[in-house]
Amino acid sequence: MKPWKAILATALSLIFGAYIYFVERPKMEAEAAPDKLLNFAAEDVDTIRLSYPDAEPILIRRKAGKWQIEAPLEYPAEQRTVNNLVKAAADLELQRRLDAGETLELSSYGLEGDGTQARIQFGLKDGQELPAIIVGRTTPVGFSAFARLEDSDEVVVTPLLFHSGVKKTLFDLRDKSLFDIDFDKALSLNLRGKDREVRFQRNGDTWNMVAPIRDLADSSGLRSLVSSINALRAMAFVDPGTDGYEPDLAELGLDKPVLEVTVELKGGERRGFAMSDVAEEQPSGHYLRRLGDGQIAKVANSSVRIFTKDPNEMRDKSVFRCDFDTVKELRFRPSSSTAFVLREDSDGNWSIDPPQQRKLKQAAPLRVRSGLARLQAEHIVSDEGNEAEALKRFGLYRPLVEVSVADSEGNVCAAASAGSPDPGAEQPVYYFKRAGSPTIMSGGGHLFSRLDFKPDDFLEAAPQATAAKTDPSSGAASAKTQSD
Repeated sequence: MKPWKAILATALSLIFGAYIYFVERPKMEAEAAPDKLLNFAAEDVDTIRLSYPDAEPILIRRKAGKWQIEAPLEYPAEQRTVNNLVKAAADLELQRRLDAGETLELSSYGLEGDGTQARIQFGLKDGQELPAIIVGRTTPVGFSAFARLEDSDEVVVTPLLFHSGVKKTLFDLRDKSLFDIDFDKALSLNLRGKDREVRFQRNGDTWNMVAPIRDLADSSGLRSLVSSINALRAMAFVDPGTDGYEPDLAELGLDKPVLEVTVELKGGERRGFAMSDVAEEQPSGHYLRRLGDGQIAKVANSSVRIFTKDPNEMRDKSVFRCDFDTVKELRFRPSSSTAFVLREDSDGNWSIDPPQQRKLKQAAPLRVRSGLARLQAEHIVSDEGNEAEALKRFGLYRPLVEVSVADSEGNVCAAASAGSPDPGAEQPVYYFKRAGSPTIMSGGGHLFSRLDFKPDDFLEAAPQATAAKTDPSSGAASAKTQSD
């Protein structure tokens, strides 16, 4: 090919490529792009105005990154619900647009005025107000619905999911969570019922029960209790009316609450609620009046059980109360065998006293010490452990085993005993008692087994037995280890 022809071909290719890139490509992209009613990014939305037939207009505004209802009342919004509403409008792809020649009056589609389904308007962070979306009726056939922009008579068809998704009640949009209490900032927790009061106070990193009995509290149980407060969700709200209506506390059973829960936080702030007995009307539940702002809500029956549990269940049920980082001696006194002691030296090596012929398994005392540190009984059954009759009743007058733990100097850190009134039963119940405490606790055999040890449990297996065998070639006896 002659040079000038090659140059001409190259130039034509470049011109054709430029035409495709700058002229045809934008057309193709525009044709392939989804047809949207409005083009905006969900994260740019700052305000939402909602209007529904026979309902008060709703105004929602984003403040400090959180959605807040401002009208018809001021209340935190359900963040996920509002975000989904905005995203549904931002991602809305039209199924088709009706030709101007085929459209009827707007009322035929439910698109007159603010629409038969909803009117939604978004305001952006830059102050721009987008045209309102008017949502009307569903289509006679298919899973679709009609809509339009407020400043246009053009009728469009949207997926039915958008039509149903934009219809929200004020209750739908309100945050149904009622509390957000930081347990780590709590100083005290009080539960007051009809016939009892249970009070807890923080002391540094530990919690104490101060009523109805003074004892160490189960900190993890109290954390779970506060989590249960935070998990309370409203099934319904009872609000003052714009016409001056005030909820009747007596009618709701809140003039004489059956339960009051109060949490005092650092800085003097108090959170909590008063709760009614079970409400008669359906759905069944309890009315709750929040401390502070007086907000009244209805909550499910199942959500209140933890607040009425036996106070003993919120007491610490540790069998040993001791800092096990200092424990260097484990002392066991089983009723059916010899007492023995396990000791750890400064190099971390363990020994057993009295000495045994077989070698001590070094990992075994470490596992047992760790188990004793975590050992928790299941229930508290009595605080009469200082009385002989009670000890006999629970099999602790002559316990099956006594265990104590001590530091490197031999100073006892904690001690406990365990027994059963009927250890030979098919499924015996065992009882545990800390030394110096009147509290008696119960548990199953799996807990008792973590105290019930003998020296053999810590020793390596005995050497395998050997059998004498005569060598037929020499007549001499030789030793051969028998296989298992």
